[in-house]
Amino acid sequence: MAGLEPVFDLMDELIAAGVKVKRPFTADPRPFDFGALPYHDDIKQSLLELYPHQGRYEAQLKKLGMMGDDYFLCTPYLPEIGNKPKKGIFCPGPSLPRQYSSTRSWGLGPTEIPG
Repeated sequence: MAGLEPVFDLMDELIAAGVKVKRPFTADPRPFDFGALPYHDDIKQSLLELYPHQGRYEAQLKKLGMMGDDYFLCTPYLPEIGNKPKKGIFCPGPSLPRQYSSTRSWGLGPTEIPG
C-alpha cells in the first residue's frame, strides 16, 4: 500500500538487528490468494497495484518468526495450529488468542472453549 514504505523499512532494520520473536506467530489473512481463487486479470492487476509490498511483507514476517506459509488465518486458536486453549483457561498466556475478534464470530467466549 502506498505510504507504508517506512513501516517495511523499519521491519528491515529490525531484521538486520537480529530481532526475532520468542514464539512463532500467525498473521492476518493475505489480501488475495491467486493460487486458491480465480481472479479476472483486471482484478488481479488492481490487487497487485494496491498491495505492491505483499511479497516483501511476507518475507519479513518469516524472518521475524512467523510459523510458515500456511499461517495467514483468522483462527489462530484451532488445534491444527497448536494453540488451542484448554477449557476454562483465561488470559494471560497462550489463551490470549481467544480474545481475538474472530472468536466472537465463532461464539467462543472466555469460558466457552470446547473441551
